[in-house]
Amino acid sequence: IKCVVIDGQYVLVDGLHRLQHALKEKWPTISVVYEEGDMVKVVTQNIFLDHLRGKHPVSEMRQAIESLYKEYQVTIEDIVAKTGLSQAYVEKLLVLSELTPLVLEALDQETIGVGHAYALTKLKNMAQQEVVFNQLMTYHWTVKSLEDYIKMVLDTPPPPPPNQEP
Repeated sequence: IKCVVIDGQYVLVDGLHRLQHALKEKWPTISVVYEEGDMVKVVTQNIFLDHLRGKHPVSEMRQAIESLYKEYQVTIEDIVAKTGLSQAYVEKLLVLSELTPLVLEALDQETIGVGHAYALTKLKNMAQQEVVFNQLMTYHWTVKSLEDYIKMVLDTPPPPPPNQEP
């Protein structure tokens, strides 16, 4: 079990399942590795360890990165250095906050991947984003096909307003 001590409080970084097992089995003691730190250390170490293990839920990763960047004012470069993630991936995750709740839910439920979600961020009009998202769900486009379609949508001028008679 790994913890960070913040103002005398132990904050779990890694080993939740081991801790739960120890509590369930009523172990009298359990070994803990700990160090002094802050919530930035907790979040970045958690991301780093999850990343080392392989697949991690994009929704959790996105929320953690967004929290580091917005709440704790950690720079993208520091996030990259402390987590081992690529700068491109961190930047993509930060941009995903521009998605509508419908699209974010699809991403969080892994109905769509980061590539599709990132492509949809190019559509700044929220209604348009959801229309294209629904088309994506219908036609199951590849990321490249979706990007091509979005480019076409963005390059198409909007229809002129209807003529109004006085």
